[in-house]
Amino acid sequence: MTGVFRRVASLRARATLVGVLAVSVALCLGAVGLVSELRSAMTEGIEVTARSQLDDVASLLRAGTLPAQLPAGRGDTITQIVGAGGRVLAWSSPSLSTSPISRSQPGEEGVQLSRVDGVPGAASGADAQPEGPFLVLAQRVPAEGLSVGGADGQVASALGSTVTVYVAATLHPVDQATATVAWSLAAGLPVVIGLVAILIWLLAGRTLRPVEAIREEVADISGDDLHRRVPVPDSHDEVARLAETMNEMLDRLQAAADAQRRFVSDASHELRSPLAVLQATLEIALAHPGDIPWPVVASDALGEAGRLQGLVEDLLLLASLENGSQSRRQEDVDLDEVVMEEIRRRRPTSRVVFDPSRVSAARVDGNRRQLARVVQNLIDNAERHAAGVVTVELSEEDGSARLVVADDGPGIPPGRREWVFDRFARIDEARSLDAGGSGLGLAITREIVLAHGGGIRVADSNRGARLEVVLPCAVDDQDEPDIGVSKQETVR
Repeated sequence: MTGVFRRVASLRARATLVGVLAVSVALCLGAVGLVSELRSAMTEGIEVTARSQLDDVASLLRAGTLPAQLPAGRGDTITQIVGAGGRVLAWSSPSLSTSPISRSQPGEEGVQLSRVDGVPGAASGADAQPEGPFLVLAQRVPAEGLSVGGADGQVASALGSTVTVYVAATLHPVDQATATVAWSLAAGLPVVIGLVAILIWLLAGRTLRPVEAIREEVADISGDDLHRRVPVPDSHDEVARLAETMNEMLDRLQAAADAQRRFVSDASHELRSPLAVLQATLEIALAHPGDIPWPVVASDALGEAGRLQGLVEDLLLLASLENGSQSRRQEDVDLDEVVMEEIRRRRPTSRVVFDPSRVSAARVDGNRRQLARVVQNLIDNAERHAAGVVTVELSEEDGSARLVVADDGPGIPPGRREWVFDRFARIDEARSLDAGGSGLGLAITREIVLAHGGGIRVADSNRGARLEVVLPCAVDDQDEPDIGVSKQETVR
């Protein structure tokens, strides 16, 4: 039962059902219209013939002649001329000499149309009339000036002031033709509808076959085999675009999964080092309690614990920035004050010279603590790699604050300008943690900058590395900032 329901509820079955219903309604309406149009056309043709016959007889009467035997009608038409009191004065067939074709009396002008089931003299025999029903046309014609004659002894008193001309045309061929067509359509439409249903079912199945292949492939893909891709048909239609979109989504999922695996691997490696040093320090102190003074052991252990704590905090901060859970309190921040405060803090103990001569006032909207972390990380990176000088520039341009931190060190190779913003990225992998840092500084910086609606890049430089950050300036509510780098773009 469930399988039957699923087949009925399938897109293929629904498409077939809707298509069959639509075609059935269209064919039925077309059949009714065809039969109706056929009946109307044939009836109109018979009416034209009867009117022509009526006009001929009326013209004969207007010419002053009233023959007892009227000429034979065109097609299956019969004609009568009836005088006063319903007396039949002339006819096209002897069987019509007794009773009028119709009892209806037309008006003084115009032609009256009516329908009767039969006419006098319709019985079988050599002189039998066509089968009914009949379309009857009646018209009054003035009797003045008519010459009365004939073998039946008609008298002028039977004429009256007017006579009525009746022309009856059989509608039996119309009924026969329309009935034949109707029965033929009734017998043929189910066959046509059945063929249409089969055709729609086959076409829908062929159209949806790639979709089913995509579904089966996606159903088999798990987190361990994200390298698999769904088949893309050669139809270049919506299904092909769906397959391409699915593959693009799988590319993104694979990239995210690979990045997550690298992050876990790198984080494990980075956390293992301070833990191993801390464990070795404590084991050595326990194995040789008299050889190493306890304050030295505690100092070494405290340093490794501090490094471990800083690494964990950086990882937590980076994770919160990436998933958007890090709150960002909006406030006006004088970025030049943040920069100068960081430089003043470092100058007494730094081995390099800081050049803030190009730092000018710039006010941005954001979180002061996070923006201070951006400045700190950029200066940390420059100080670590500089040969002797770190240059800091800050200016406002076109509604954006542009912060530049440059050093005179070895620089960043063009092929690695994208990579330096990845987590745990170090230009010199041989450096120790003290010399090379944790590799999270620029990654955290990029996330903070993007969260503030700005961008960051490694710019061209004749010597050393040059990192540029663009942030929207703080503006009034009526204005809108025009930053040089969109929030979604990290300029590299």
